[in-house]
Amino acid sequence: MTIRALMPADRDTALPVINGAARWYREFLPAGEYHEPEMTPEAWDAERSRKTCYGAFVDGALLGVMGLE
Repeated sequence: MTIRALMPADRDTALPVINGAARWYREFLPAGEYHEPEMTPEAWDAERSRKTCYGAFVDGALLGVMGLE
């Protein structure tokens, strides 16, 4: 496994991972808190402006994303 900071160019790879994970926890959120998609390209850009995002890669495939404020 490799963990590295995600760059703006990683957005199109990261969004499906983030939105796929969000589908797993939507039932635990209060009504009205979940929306599809959970993270849009615009939301990604806004998040990246205020935090550093990291990705976990296995054999070159992105499997997980986290943000550090």
